[in-house]
Order: sequence, then C-alpha cells, then structure tokens
Amino acid sequence: MTLKLSFLENPNPDDVQILTNGIKEYAKQQRGFESLDFFACFIRDADNSVVGGCSGGTLYGGLHVDNLWGSESIRHQGWGTKLMQAALKYGNEKGCAFATVNTIDLEAIEFYKKLGFKLEFERHGFQKNSIFYFLRKEFQETRDIGLFNGDSVSSLSQKPKLPVSASVVSEEVVSINNASHFKWGQDCDGWWLKNNGQFSVIYETMPAGSCEIKHYHQETEQFFYCLQGQLVIEFEDYEQVLHEQEGINIKARVAHQVKNCSGNLVSFLVISSPNLSGDRVNLEF
Repeated sequence: MTLKLSFLENPNPDDVQILTNGIKEYAKQQRGFESLDFFACFIRDADNSVVGGCSGGTLYGGLHVDNLWGSESIRHQGWGTKLMQAALKYGNEKGCAFATVNTIDLEAIEFYKKLGFKLEFERHGFQKNSIFYFLRKEFQETRDIGLFNGDSVSSLSQKPKLPVSASVVSEEVVSINNASHFKWGQDCDGWWLKNNGQFSVIYETMPAGSCEIKHYHQETEQFFYCLQGQLVIEFEDYEQVLHEQEGINIKARVAHQVKNCSGNLVSFLVISSPNLSGDRVNLEF
C-alpha cells in the first residue's frame, strides 16, 4: 500500500471529521468512553442571521466551550451570560463533572469568574506578550444546591428560625415614603433606607439616558442589585449589564460609572460597607 503525507491550511471539515470519528471510536474500544458530543447555541436576528452564539462539546465527562461570540449590535446586553448558562445547563444534563473555557482576553476572565469559573493555569509565550488563560468550573457544587433546576435559594433546606428579641428589631418599617430623599447625578433620585451602623442601604432610580460621574471609593465596598430595568456599570475595560434580580459586587478602589442606556426608568439597591463619609473620589469633573 502506497501512502503519502499532505499538509493543508484550512482543511476540508469533512476530512477533519474523519480524524474526530477515529479518535472517538478508539477511545470507546480502549476505555469504554462515551462518544464526543458537540453543541452550538445561536442568537439570530429578524432575518434569521447569526449575530452571536457559543459552541463546544463534551469530552469524556467534561464540557468545553470553544467559541463564545457576539456581534457589536448585541454586546453589553447580557447575551453572553445567557449563552454560557445554556451551555452549562447542557453540560449538567449530560452528566459532566466540570466545564472548561480558555481566553486570551484579560477582560473576559472576570466575566467567566462571575459564572463560577476559577483560573486553573496560564500559558505564556504568545505574540505581543499575550497570555492564554484556562479556567474551570465544577458542576457538583452547583448540583448540590439545585440551581440548575431553576430552584430558588428559598426552596433549599433551611435552618429552623430562632425567636427574635424585640430589642434587635428596627423601631420603624422603612420605605421611600419615610426615608431621607436626595437628588444625584442627572436628575436621579435616592432614598437612604439605612444610613447608620456598619453598612448603608440606598434605593436609587435613574431616568432614561442618565449617568453618574466615574469614581471609586477608597475603602468602601459596594453591592449593586437591579430591581427594575437594565442597569449598566462601566469599568475601566468593559461594561457590565445587570438585568432585573441580578447584582454585582464592586470592591474598594475599583473605578466605575453607573448608567441607564435604555429608554425606561431603572431602579436598584446600593449596599455599602463600611458606611463612611468622604470616601468617594471623582475621576471626572
């Protein structure tokens, strides 16, 4: 039998599939591994054109997401999170023990970490001193609390409630009707629901198209929780969109700017700790 070796750039996908099929068959014969399964999830516009999506596969009990992409028209709208959630749900249903992703984009690392991924290792030596980051997420931790099945936290097993002493209960129920009100930013409103002790709680609203001055806090850590609409928080290198019932923690000295890029009112809670005055440093004038 006469054989020859050929090397091709951008080979025929059908030829590459022959290699994949051969590996799958060999792994099944030698180790009893289940076949490799591939998936793709797409976002399509009104013309049925693909404007974003993700793809990957399950490999011997692990899920790997190869591609995650969104066109400029759909970025910063939460589609990346929805795509990854769909992929993770697929991996969980296939019985995978973990999921992996890799990125050469520093900005994307924080995105994946918010989804529960942890940095596993780095690979150096790429062009322009770039670094490839490999991240991993364990599925078992998520299964233990049932979040893949749409269960709310309140539906999980809870400890018995203990009797509460009257001395620790607030003297007055607080609402925007009796809380101290203030104006901020571009005709935005705020109400101090709590402004004493170790932390503060503010209920804030932003009209359509409004924003605040970019700033950071020297010692204060904050948690933003979106109640209504879509809240955009701009950081140094990316924007995070919070949808209703989503929140994000912002550590001290991290520059940020809150914006309402939609045409509707946005309302949200801001929880700050420690509760300090004069801690804010504006970066714009």
